[in-house]
Amino acid sequence: MTTRIEPRPVTMPTATVPPPDRAAADVSDGTLDLRSCAKVRSPPVDSHGARALAGPIQVRAGRRRDRVDGEGRAVDRLAASLHATRRGQIKSGGRAAEYGWRRESRAVKVGGVATAAVARRGADEPARAGRRIAVGALLAALGLGADLFSTCAAAQNEPRSFDPERPAIAAFIDAEVRRDGFSRAQLSALLASARARPELTVAMAHPIEKTLPWWQYRARFVTPGRIAGGVSFWHAHAKLLDRVGPGRGVPPEYLVAILGMETNYGEATGSYRELDTLMTLAFDYPARAAQYRSELRAFLLLWRDAGLDPLSTRGSYAGALGAPQFLPSSYRRYAVNSSEAARVDLWSDWPSIFASMEKFLTAHGWQQGGPVIAGIRAAPDARPTVSGHLALNDTAAGLAAKGLHIEGDWPAASPVVLVAAELEDGMSYRAGFKNLHVLASYNPSINYVLAVCDLAHELRQAIEHEAKDAASPIRP
Repeated sequence: MTTRIEPRPVTMPTATVPPPDRAAADVSDGTLDLRSCAKVRSPPVDSHGARALAGPIQVRAGRRRDRVDGEGRAVDRLAASLHATRRGQIKSGGRAAEYGWRRESRAVKVGGVATAAVARRGADEPARAGRRIAVGALLAALGLGADLFSTCAAAQNEPRSFDPERPAIAAFIDAEVRRDGFSRAQLSALLASARARPELTVAMAHPIEKTLPWWQYRARFVTPGRIAGGVSFWHAHAKLLDRVGPGRGVPPEYLVAILGMETNYGEATGSYRELDTLMTLAFDYPARAAQYRSELRAFLLLWRDAGLDPLSTRGSYAGALGAPQFLPSSYRRYAVNSSEAARVDLWSDWPSIFASMEKFLTAHGWQQGGPVIAGIRAAPDARPTVSGHLALNDTAAGLAAKGLHIEGDWPAASPVVLVAAELEDGMSYRAGFKNLHVLASYNPSINYVLAVCDLAHELRQAIEHEAKDAASPIRP
């Protein structure tokens, strides 16, 4: 029986979603676009179309004579120039010269800090150039110091938000309102609070398991420290692993090895806000947009049905959650609440974590007591043919006919896949069975699956060695 948990109210931060075509301010040359600075608010527009300046002085468009305030600052002419640039009146040549602005680089000193106000070159941007120079000069005239520049620069460096009226996002919201009954206003506000993380698309396009050769990948993950950490973790949860393991048939060394590979035994579950990750990959990463829009929907349903906080939940750069690193769709489908808590916790509730992992592997076809991987003896005239994936596309007899003999006794018809691993001085080959194919459902990378197998082997060897030394039996 599934208990429906009403989504907890989410206090959305007050934010204005910027238009998608807003140009980013150029701060590399010392210029700033104040429109993008959230902490600088424009004064109201008066009846003449000019904005009232902060302080005792108000300047209306058309007033050209200089006026000096109590601190000796000339502002009227600068304000009139700024107003003219807003109206597109400063042009290359004549008008720019009339107002005293030139297109070359000028130094403007603001609050004692010299900044370069450099107009953009090119006849198509004279108004923007004049506006930037005028803004810098106006700030100097008003005595606004470097703190304002720092505040604005920090604001402009904040990650970009998502516009809920962007067609793809609007269509997603329409579908969720229609299909899953979400409030349009609440969902729009939630998605607008997400921030784009473009670095995630780079990481997704170049995952480490696909960029390193096997020998380097193994050296990074199957280390003495990770093996020792896995042995300590196994001891800490031995009773639980003994109780959970036989029920599903997945040997504990594989559960521990997966946790070691994924999150270093639960220590590193991810630091990226899940909402930001899923929005970025769903709408800014076309290569897998369809998949991640589905994962975004699953995450929203976890918020509604399982009580996950959409604003604070964090995961990996690929959107995986908790110690076992389930994507939201797998979290919904395979998470088991073994502790009878109010909601499933795959971050720290180890009975639920182990049970959920076994449910995942069993659902993908894990064969209790079945082989996972075996070594191969290659004849001098062997003809290895590697497919590059982990589908069971050969048999033990088929490999033997190519001069590749699987270590041990195996029925000739046993389905297998030939797996190649690049060593520093050549290639090595192994035969993978059904359970290796199942491990690939966790991560289809050959490097990843081989590392899980090697780490599991090292963990089992270490545990058995300790047991032998202590003359204490251990469950096979």
